[in-house]
Parts: sequence; structure tokens; C-alpha cells
Amino acid sequence: MQQTPLCRQRGQRNGGKSLPNSRSKRNHAEEHIARCAGLYAVISRLQMFDPPSPHPLDHDWRYDEATARRLADRLTGMQPVLCLGAPSVARLLEQRGVDVTLVDRQPLQGVARHLVQSVERFTADRRYRSALVDPPWYPRQLQEWSNAAARAVGNGGAILVSVWPWDTRPSARAELDDAMSIFGRWAVVRRSVDSLQYEPPQFELVAHRHAGEPDLSRSPLVGELLHLTVTGTPPPPFVLSPGVRWRRFTADCYQLAVREGGDTKLDIAFVPGADGWHWPYVSARAPDIGRIDVWSSEGEVAGCGAGDALAAILRRALASPDARAFDEAMAQAPSLLTWGIPRPPYKRWIEWQHQQ
Repeated sequence: MQQTPLCRQRGQRNGGKSLPNSRSKRNHAEEHIARCAGLYAVISRLQMFDPPSPHPLDHDWRYDEATARRLADRLTGMQPVLCLGAPSVARLLEQRGVDVTLVDRQPLQGVARHLVQSVERFTADRRYRSALVDPPWYPRQLQEWSNAAARAVGNGGAILVSVWPWDTRPSARAELDDAMSIFGRWAVVRRSVDSLQYEPPQFELVAHRHAGEPDLSRSPLVGELLHLTVTGTPPPPFVLSPGVRWRRFTADCYQLAVREGGDTKLDIAFVPGADGWHWPYVSARAPDIGRIDVWSSEGEVAGCGAGDALAAILRRALASPDARAFDEAMAQAPSLLTWGIPRPPYKRWIEWQHQQ
């Protein structure tokens, strides 16, 4: 059996000698090598994991490396840790051996203890000591995600929450003031315990190049970190109403979302307000955003009269053995051949679904 680096180092410390020739000693050595191999497999998976590109439907802005490490430093001594969003921090914590659980609907996150579901539908599976909450920057999601974290950590538990700066939108300051007032009913609130920096996602870079209204085409890329110490009971979960269902496809790092439903007539068309196939906004307040039926992580958008039919075409194309077969499968949707969808073979591709 080939030794892992850790096992070779152990052998060198023992003078490079073989273990005594007894069955129990051999079994012990084999178990040790297996543990080393398993450990290095986990470390390799975590360090080399390449998450899919952020998709705008997920409100996916990711911390820069320095911010993720500072947050991991804050949480390392407060386990078990619950991460609602923030998979990059969860990966760092797991590398450090911290007991961490990630809740995130995106299935590919490189975290061992990952509950693949929306935070709005999360019910605490155990008692946590601390939580990190990185919600979409809108009042309802901020309340829902923070309430879920409070129910999970209970009285005395600590919650770190990312919130938007005052100049995010015209109503941003009033919305934050309202949130602080509500949090104060069940927690001790500390403001501005850290400044958060985010990396611009690819779809935002695309929006910059095709910008319509600048205020809706750029995100702040900075945030404020709150520290909440839970002292009471947060409100019960919101009653969720049925939402739009999206069929999601991930090929290598590229992500494509197709709105489910529609008839059988495939009619792929430009979306009003888009610059050709490119969406020049990053805000949920953008005009005509509800008319997007096909949306990629590269900021490409389209309308489509038959989402289910298009999903079936994409499913066949992604299962193709090579680029030529892919193009043949996509012949019914030739407009999408001009998009950035990668051709097979793939290192990975998956199909999944979520409700917005």
C-alpha cells in the first residue's frame, strides 16, 4: 500500500523501521494508514474544491478571502457552528476540525455536513452554540434567516449576521433601523463588529459592461457585521406561499436556471431591458425582472414560452458524450448555442430544483 505523506513522516520519526511483526501491530498500522488516507482525501477535497460560479437567483455574493478567514477565526472557539449560507466560511471551519453544519440550497459546496435545503425551510436539527447568517440583503430574508438562527442556538447563543450599508437603496437605512428594533426584542444587538468585503460575481461584471441604470447595476461589495446574543424567543417561522419553481443545471462551474412550466411551443426571445442576451442589472428592483425565464451565471437571460420543454432539451444536451452531440441536441434552441454553456465532456454536471 502506498503511504500518504503523513504516514511517511511518522515512519521517519521512528527511524524508518518496520513495526514489529505481530497481527495486532500490523492491524494497527493498516488502520493508521487508512485513517491518514481518509484524512488527506478530505483535506484534498476541501482545498481543491471549486464551487460553481455564483448565480443571481441565489443572491450569491461571496466574501473575499480575508473576510472569510476573519469570520472563521471568530467562530472557531464557538462550536458547534451553524452556517446559514456562507459556504466558504463553513469550508474553512471544517478544515480546522470545527463541528460545523452548512444550510444552503446549492448542492455543490464541498462541506461534509451540508443540509441541502432553503434556509426558510430549515428546522434546527440540534442545538448550536453559534451561527453565521449571510442572507440576501432584503428585509424579509434578513428576518427569516436571523430568526431561524436564533431558534437553533437558543438563549445565550451568539449569531453573526451580515447586513447591507445605508446607501444600498433609498429605503436601506429605514429598513435597517426596523430590523434592529425587531432584533432588540429577543437579543442584545452589537452593531459594526466588523466590516465585510465581497468579491464581485461574474454576473455583476457582465452587468457593468451592459449597464443601463448604474444604481441597479452595481452592488455595494461591503457590509456590516452584527453580533446578536439571544435573550428571548424569536417570532415563529413565516408561512411560506408557493413560489416560482426553477429547474437548475450545473455544468462544471457554469449554472443555468429555467423557469418551470409553460406550453410545448419553444419561443426563446430577448427580455425587455436586456442588452441582447445580457442582463444589465443586479438588483431585484430591476424593471421586467419577472419576465426572465432562462438565466445563467454569466448574466445571460431570455424569455421562454416552454420551460419544461427547454429543460428536457438541456438534459439531453448535457448528457451528450461530446461537443458535436451537444450541438445536435440543442438544435431546437439554437439561440442558446451562442451563450457560454460549456460543451462536454464535463468534470461534473448535475440537475436540481428550487422554489423561489
